Amino acid sequence: MTRLADVIEQSMSTATLTEAQKSYLIGATAEFRGDLLAASRAYQHALMLDPMQHEWHFEYALVLVKLQDLGKALDHVRRSVTLNPRAAKYKQLETQLEDKIRERVGR
Repeated sequence: MTRLADVIEQSMSTATLTEAQKSYLIGATAEFRGDLLAASRAYQHALMLDPMQHEWHFEYALVLVKLQDLGKALDHVRRSVTLNPRAAKYKQLETQLEDKIRERVGR
């Protein structure tokens, strides 16, 4: 599996990508390798450069869930829903996060 991440990183140096796309791919590669903090930083940078990418907000939200930052994850999944309201997986995660946060507050 690490081989795939290596191939992605090598191809980034020869491909014509925007800085935002490179940051997103760095995040995806870091996430694939299990480095969630690096993935979080890279996704955050990608979204700073190109905040209109609904799928990137969703992927960042998933990493934030793994890092137990549910409030921030909810913010990003809501942004995904706003940018693409027809994506059922975004709405599904939004509902799950709202339920988890309500459950934690109710304790």
